[in-house]
This record gives sequence, C-alpha cells and structure tokens, in this order.
Amino acid sequence: VVVVDTSGVHVMSVRFCQCPDSPSHDKQMFGMGMFPVSFTQPKTAFTFALLNNFTLDNLECGTSAMNYYSKIRHVTSSTFPHMVQVSFDITTTERCSDNLGPLPGVDEGS
Repeated sequence: VVVVDTSGVHVMSVRFCQCPDSPSHDKQMFGMGMFPVSFTQPKTAFTFALLNNFTLDNLECGTSAMNYYSKIRHVTSSTFPHMVQVSFDITTTERCSDNLGPLPGVDEGS
C-alpha cells in the first residue's frame, strides 16, 4: 500500500485482518487513521494528518493540490523529487473526506 503522509510517500506492506467478523479493508484503514483512495481494494491511502495539513495550507495560504504534492515529493526525496512516482488526485479525496465531517485529531477551535 502506498501511504502518503506529511513525512512523505511511503510504500508499506499491510496485512488486513481476515477474521470472519472483521471490518472491511477500507474501514480497517479508517481505524488506522488513513483515508483510502479506493473503498473496494485500497492500494493508496492518505493519512488524516496529511489531509488536515493540506486543508490548512489550502485555506490559509491558498496552496493548490499540485503545489502541495510537489512539497510532499520534495519531503520524500529532496535530491530526486521527480523520482517519486505516485499519481493521485488529492482534490477529489479532500472533497470526499469533507462529507465525513471533521477528521480525528483536528482541533476545530484553533
């Protein structure tokens, strides 16, 4: 699974619980603090911390999704940011997450 976080883009092995009464994979990812790009077979996910940070950057600084992604690529590899080969539409994911209400860990008062 490709996990996009404020610390960069990471490829991680994820083992989902396969117990008979376990939640679906997407719900397990929500429980881990990640927003999956696909609800049927999640292969990429954004951490809630990243989505919160993007929202703040976008609202306060007017940062576009493309510029924010460029920043994440530089955080991942400051020497070769062009080698970070992840393609996604953060604006679609952000719009979708808006319908879920506030993300966990967000202090609405600050």
